[in-house]
This record gives sequence, structure tokens and C-alpha cells, in this order.
Amino acid sequence: MLPSNLVIKKFINCHKWFNIGLQFKQTTSDGNTQYYGLYDHLLLHTVALSSTLSAEQYKKLEFYLYEALLGTDYYAAIFAANLWVLICRLNNNQLQLEVLSGLLKIYQNLETHALFADAPQRIHLTYTMEKLFQTLGNEKMHIYKRYSLKDGGNVGIWSALKIRNLHNDLSKSVDRIVCENLYASFDKVLSSEGSLGDLIKKLKLASTCRFMELNSRIEDFLLKAWLKVCPICGSKQQSVWLF
Repeated sequence: MLPSNLVIKKFINCHKWFNIGLQFKQTTSDGNTQYYGLYDHLLLHTVALSSTLSAEQYKKLEFYLYEALLGTDYYAAIFAANLWVLICRLNNNQLQLEVLSGLLKIYQNLETHALFADAPQRIHLTYTMEKLFQTLGNEKMHIYKRYSLKDGGNVGIWSALKIRNLHNDLSKSVDRIVCENLYASFDKVLSSEGSLGDLIKKLKLASTCRFMELNSRIEDFLLKAWLKVCPICGSKQQSVWLF
């Protein structure tokens, strides 16, 4: 008989069957009938099986999950991501924080490689990190302090975690900080003193903010940026900007 962790590995690798149009019927306690697909069926049963693992088996399972997230197979990676998120939610916030912290370290290391920006691994890691961060409680403040936005090297991480996933009060104040940094970066680029790559990173970060009200400065900024990027308008101004 296969150990439970190896059975789960088999589940992760059977992704090619996830799109088969099987429907499973379930009747709830209040008499309502629900239907769910093979993906949901396997995911729920795999989570249940994961709860029976010993500490040693769980370590092996973590290795399989890392392996799937850092691979190029989309279906295996998404199944592993959803499985890991559910396991963390059913346990405790400490496990969730530890898993997220580990993924953040990997993300920062990979971010230094130029090819990572267009790699499937970035999509897999971003998806998993955001899902884990969304449901954290007070631990979000721990992540915010540890990866301060004052450090420019953390812009990529917060683009993945998304500013809008912070608690409301903190999110509003961070929105203002992000906007001010964006304006400063744009002014530097206009004066040919700033990096266009740095501006693009801050634009991506700003896109994760809430922006609950109209901001005339943002609108003016986007208009000027478009005039630089637009092939027709840009050629008239002899612009060399490329996004």
C-alpha cells in the first residue's frame, strides 16, 4: 500500500484528467442538491487525506508542492497551490505564515533573474502567495513590516501580494505612499534622471491599490504616459519610450 504522501503526489500528477466533464452529485443537510467537477472532487479528498499525514510525510508533501509550483505544468501547479492554501486554512495561521514566508524568499531570489518576469513559475508563485496572504489575520502586519515598501527591492513582492489585500486602514495609508512614490518616479523619468524600468514596476504596484475615489494627479500622469507611449503621439514628439 502506498504511503499517503505518495498517493497525493499521484493526484497532483493526474492533472490531465481535470478537464473531463464528470459531475458529482451532493445533497446538503438542508436538502439542496449541488454538483461539482472532478477537480473539486480530487481537491477536497486530497485535503482530507493530507490531514492524516505524519510530520515526516508532510515534509515530503511540501517538497512535492514546491516541485509543482516551480515546474512548468500549469494544471499541476494550480492544483498544488489550491491544495496548499486549503491545508493552511484548515490548520493555523502560524503554518500559513511560515509557508508564505518561504515562498516570498523564493520569489525574491528568482526575481533577480531577468527571465523570471515572463516565466510560468512567477505566475504560479504569485497566485499562491496572494491566496495565502488574503486570508491572514493580524499576521499581515508582520509581513508588511518585514517587507517594508521603503525598500525598493520589495516592490515586486507587494505587486504579487497586492496592496488592496491589506487591512482597510493600512491599505488607505499605503495607497498614498505608493502614489507619492509613483509621482516622484514619473517626474524623474520626465527629467531624464529616472529609470523607466523602475517606473513600470511602480505602475504595476499602483495597479494593486484600491483607489476608491478619483485622483486627478493619477489621471494626468496616465495621460502624459500615454502621450509618450502612443505610436502616433509619441512619434510626433520623437519619443523613445517603450513599455
